[in-house]
Amino acid sequence: MERLVKVQLQFEFYVELVKPNEDLNKSDLKSVHKKELPDGVADHLERMAKYLNKIIAEFEESSAKFGDQEATELSKLKRLKEFIADFEEGSAFDLKFKTPFHEAIGLIKTAANKKSADENL
Repeated sequence: MERLVKVQLQFEFYVELVKPNEDLNKSDLKSVHKKELPDGVADHLERMAKYLNKIIAEFEESSAKFGDQEATELSKLKRLKEFIADFEEGSAFDLKFKTPFHEAIGLIKTAANKKSADENL
């Protein structure tokens, strides 16, 4: 569970890293490297972070009720059980983690290819 918490925190960090800074005016945005990322990347990362956060919160809530993190039964942790189960299309994992991950990667690849093509002109 510790590893899942670390990954979830990394996603929160990435969200903050790529979110546009509302305090910057439009002329400043051109100089901000993170603004070169396409719109939507932060949204996809945020969906992933929230999904992981719900799994962690479910675990922590269950642990608080039962007093021992190691003794918590998997059957009582619906979100965690689904997360570690075999992949199922249309599952919460698919819709809230896998799909946003691939969409974010697709946006980044498209932007990188466009930038590379623009540089070659």
